[in-house]
Amino acid sequence: MIRKMLTTLTVFMCLSVGCAQDANLVPNPGFEQVEGGAPASWDLTGDADLDNAQFYAGTMGLRMAHDQAATSTATATVQSRQVAALAAAWVRTEGIEGTGALMRIVGPDGQLIATTGPLTGDSGWRLLQVEFNSGNANPITVELSLRDATGSAWFDDVMVGEAAGIRELLPAGQTGPARENVALGKSYMLSPPPSYKLCTDDGDYEQLTDGEYTVGYFWTQPSTVGWYLYSPQIVIDLGESMPIDGIMINCPGGGAAGVQFPNEAIYYVSEDNEDYHEVARLTPLGLLQDGKNWYTHRFLADDLKTRGRYVMIFLNKAGSTSFADEVEVYRGDHDPAAVTFDTAPVSRTEMAFAQYGIKPDSYTRGQFPETPHIKWATPLADGPVKGIVMAFSDNMRDVAEIAQRLDIDYVPVQHFSYRSPKALGMLMQEQIAKALPECEVMVVGGYYWQSTPDDLLMKIRDRVREGMGLVVVSPQARWHEHITDIFAENPIEGDEGVLDLVPMDQLPQYHTPRSSHLSLNTYGDGRVALLTWQNFTRPAHSLLPAFHLEDIDDDAMCPIEFTYAALAKTVLWAAQRDGS
Repeated sequence: MIRKMLTTLTVFMCLSVGCAQDANLVPNPGFEQVEGGAPASWDLTGDADLDNAQFYAGTMGLRMAHDQAATSTATATVQSRQVAALAAAWVRTEGIEGTGALMRIVGPDGQLIATTGPLTGDSGWRLLQVEFNSGNANPITVELSLRDATGSAWFDDVMVGEAAGIRELLPAGQTGPARENVALGKSYMLSPPPSYKLCTDDGDYEQLTDGEYTVGYFWTQPSTVGWYLYSPQIVIDLGESMPIDGIMINCPGGGAAGVQFPNEAIYYVSEDNEDYHEVARLTPLGLLQDGKNWYTHRFLADDLKTRGRYVMIFLNKAGSTSFADEVEVYRGDHDPAAVTFDTAPVSRTEMAFAQYGIKPDSYTRGQFPETPHIKWATPLADGPVKGIVMAFSDNMRDVAEIAQRLDIDYVPVQHFSYRSPKALGMLMQEQIAKALPECEVMVVGGYYWQSTPDDLLMKIRDRVREGMGLVVVSPQARWHEHITDIFAENPIEGDEGVLDLVPMDQLPQYHTPRSSHLSLNTYGDGRVALLTWQNFTRPAHSLLPAFHLEDIDDDAMCPIEFTYAALAKTVLWAAQRDGS
């Protein structure tokens, strides 16, 4: 019975070891198989040869030795898959000066897919490793080299395969000095919100720092974060200021399906999340992008010797898309107090506005050419109304036109959710959250309210209950169904005299509404107005009804002017400034 149990255990152990070894795709990984004095399945160049006196395991190692600066290589070909992969090799060095000993993964057309950092000087056996995803670039070449250097390097036990399987082959505690990824599990902001529909999901605000790399066709997987038509800004909050030695983002490229590596990956650090210093700028120079294949590249800026609590990565897109699946930030061992910056600080907020092709004051009063208008409610006896005016991005001119006719000190906010509920950008969320405490009235046009994050929506609700006014211009009920409770708490019949003295029947294509022009309500101490223009005049895309050229009968006084008067009176009523 005991003999039978031991036999079963032996078979199980052999099967387990066999399965683990099968994870390694490299042929003859320990150079033990020799043909004609050279390692089978490997091609050698330069001064590379077998050495049976120096090896990590088994009875053979591979040695490269140079008396003068030169390059030697050993290459083997393996079939790859679209998975998160790991390449590793044990390396020993002696007296190396120059670029050093390293391991690279190269695609079928010579494109560099991944590389380890080089080893120089003297070192006992230590493990070089690098993660990668070769995409559909197949087969790949594993290259060991002593590059542009003098000295000697020995290689042994080369491993390439699916990351999880290769890690099972690595001896515990013998992987060399580990790097601490201080970004792992940390929160981050994305500006603008992810927008590539094949990979955008609710996990986009966790996936870049979850430690999981994408498996499969990169830009169709939910583990990938993608943007369409925008160059993204990624801000990671490390929780506290610390020394930073390296920053990495993993992105696909190669040109297949039009997906290219970013033109630039620019890395910044900050202590306050507003003033940032640039610490590195990487480009895809040397990475093949011929449109035949795709693969990923780890854009790693190393040996930075910098510091900060916040790390910002700006991907300057090439083509129409940007993608990434993981960001890593490596803690340094230097003194952060000794770090100084040579570059002038840049404003994160200004950079975020620039992503949308605008400046912080682009839609404020005075930044547009003034048009003929009637000053219906400006100036006000009690001073300007403090407000937030939010409109669809294509209709932000409406905001400037309103500001010419209404005395309002406002924060202009653009959204992108017209026709479909697109996520409200982090920049816009920050604009609203910053302005809410002093805001007397918030005016929102053509917006899917379900696009508002729950925490921000709660802040808006709280401010209305405290007395802030809310004016919602909405062409369809489903756009504001997310906040129907605000309009239902204490409804007011009729127009409450808000539109008295405004000749409503003079509005273009006017028709009598079924009940009233406005839907009014109180919510706590706040006043709320719902305005649906098409109930009595032309429909609106955002804040104002459609404007036609035939509306103009002289420079200013035309029927469309009465829409501004109606909106101004509605805003003042909601702000509880109707006595101004």
